[in-house]
Amino acid sequence: MKPFKSYKWSHYGNLYRKYFSNPSKLLEIGVAEGGSLVQWRNWYPNAEIHGVDCRPESKVMEKEGFIIHILNQARPSALASLPDGFDVIIDDGGHRPYQQLASFKALFPKLNNGGVYVIEDLQMSEKLRWQIWQKFFGGPRSIVMDIYGTMNHYIESSGVKSPAAIHLYPHILFVVKGSLSVSETEEMITAKE
Repeated sequence: MKPFKSYKWSHYGNLYRKYFSNPSKLLEIGVAEGGSLVQWRNWYPNAEIHGVDCRPESKVMEKEGFIIHILNQARPSALASLPDGFDVIIDDGGHRPYQQLASFKALFPKLNNGGVYVIEDLQMSEKLRWQIWQKFFGGPRSIVMDIYGTMNHYIESSGVKSPAAIHLYPHILFVVKGSLSVSETEEMITAKE
């Protein structure tokens, strides 16, 4: 078996362990050399692991037991063809805000309640070579607000009573679906003197 490489920031592993308990179905956008998929298999040997990439050569990872989907993450119609029922979705794909937002909007509904959606490497779109994209599609700072708006729209349109929570760390964003309990009435919180 050939060695597989994965490139992750050192703090990602601890955060993954904090947010992922024992997913039964996991999707990662951005297969590259397959190292991340192999790592997920090592951590979660019983999970059904899917990978998404735009390069047909990524299909080779099916020989290792993964389910590979060849598609463009910026195309909602292509993402709609993916199955439902993921416990974890990780976007380590194109790293441009328009790709990340298109993927989130299309895939958040495919995430199970209590599932975790992750966007890795937010700093990538701040690199000088990609700053032109920010003029048209916004940068990492706007991603959080766009995701917040998408999350609220999903909650309002689906009638879900337990919205998601957003957790932001250096270079990485976690969205936990259905992590909060919300009542229909507002409570006033007063400080005791």
